Amino acid sequence: MSHCGKFYYEDRYVSGCLQSCSDADACNSTRPIFLSSYIFFIMILFLLIFTS
Repeated sequence: MSHCGKFYYEDRYVSGCLQSCSDADACNSTRPIFLSSYIFFIMILFLLIFTS
C-alpha cells in the first residue's frame, strides 16, 4: 500500500510517497527456500532409488 501527499517527517515538511508492506510477507511474496530444497532432495532420492 502506498500513501502520497505532504506531511511532517523529522521536523521537516516534505512531500512524496511512502510505501508500506504487510507484516506477514514484508513485501516479499516468494516461497520459502526450504520447501524448494526439500522437493529437490525428494526428486534426487527417487532418481537414485528407481534408476539403480
